Amino acid sequence: MRPGTILWVALLVGCALTGCGDLTLTDPVSMDTDETVPSLQFQTQLLTLPQAVEKWGRGMALQESVARWQRSWEESGPEAERTRAELRRAVASLLAHELEQEELEGPLAELDRTLGGVQQLLGDDFPTHFSPALESAHRERDRARESLESGEVEAALEHLMAGGDGLQSVTPGALAAELISEAEGQLRRIEGDGSYSEETERAQRLLIGARDALERDGGVVALKRAWYAVRLLDSALPGTATDDAPSGTR
Repeated sequence: MRPGTILWVALLVGCALTGCGDLTLTDPVSMDTDETVPSLQFQTQLLTLPQAVEKWGRGMALQESVARWQRSWEESGPEAERTRAELRRAVASLLAHELEQEELEGPLAELDRTLGGVQQLLGDDFPTHFSPALESAHRERDRARESLESGEVEAALEHLMAGGDGLQSVTPGALAAELISEAEGQLRRIEGDGSYSEETERAQRLLIGARDALERDGGVVALKRAWYAVRLLDSALPGTATDDAPSGTR
């Protein structure tokens, strides 16, 4: 995408209030020209590590694992995903003894239908930084299905949590955290060069606001502020990337 491209895509996947777990697309596309980075928003119950612990791990002293999972989204790059992968593996090993195979059929169907909703919404034309997340979610969905068919509950649970994490990575909050991390790295380089400017100070204020919004669960606001901070710092650092998405997904 060219700099300045503005797009807000929201995928709203609602669960019908019938107790059956079926998902329906309530408002498949929403565009808001005030936003800055394409992102997906899900109103659904995708199975991630905190949800798995809530369902099957009460009383198992897994609060630290949940806290580490949550903190990992404040970081960026391969190390953050490695941390989540280790946590998913450890938690799946512990929880697999607490659930029956059929209890994972609902989460698998939910992941499958959510991916179907994404396909219906975006087709094959979507921002390039969505590709790793969507490919990962599809791959983990397929592996979870194969594991369930083979009766491998632990592996199925691990793959379902990984699929949820894949989609989590392109939500406003996750993308905002990645942009904040990128901007902070740019600031450190500027500090090393001693090349502070009015734009740098504005970017610092935007980052403070982005962090504050993120802590208040305002992912959309945080994403907007972090994006503008990166744009300002791009102009202060010759040779930096100029796409709208975080550099790790450009």
